[in-house]
Amino acid sequence: MNKEECHQFNTIGTKISFNSIAQFEQFKNHVTQINPSLGLRINPQLGTAPTEKYDPCAPHSRLGIPIELFSSDYFNQIEGLHFHALCEQNANSLIKILEKIELKFGNNLHKLKWMNWGGGHLITSHEYDLELLIKTINYWQKKYDLQVILEPGDAIARNTVYY
Repeated sequence: MNKEECHQFNTIGTKISFNSIAQFEQFKNHVTQINPSLGLRINPQLGTAPTEKYDPCAPHSRLGIPIELFSSDYFNQIEGLHFHALCEQNANSLIKILEKIELKFGNNLHKLKWMNWGGGHLITSHEYDLELLIKTINYWQKKYDLQVILEPGDAIARNTVYY
């Protein structure tokens, strides 16, 4: 990303998640046009994907700031937290990841306005535990007074093509 692209994001986005501390430090002062809400992407480092090739938390992944390296000081500079750690998985995998995040950051989560739980949720599967997902979203929104965001990629595209 460069300054011009950052300016473009200012005009179309309401939330911007930076993938690294270096990226955040480089661009946080250029996000001023609409004043979108800034967040950081973390890597929970808890691989639950059935195949390492598709696991965003696999060793040496560059997708987000490793949770163990994330300083709680950043909660005073951001409004959101983002992670994408699932790969066509059920709600029980999400619960494991959220437990790790809550254990690490519980005292700071109330400082956030939003939290993006990424994609990879196999919501359209008949086996997906929607009740657990709904219960978990409601719990987090109430306990931490934040907006939970899910990326619906699979829910939009699954079974849309017939052969």
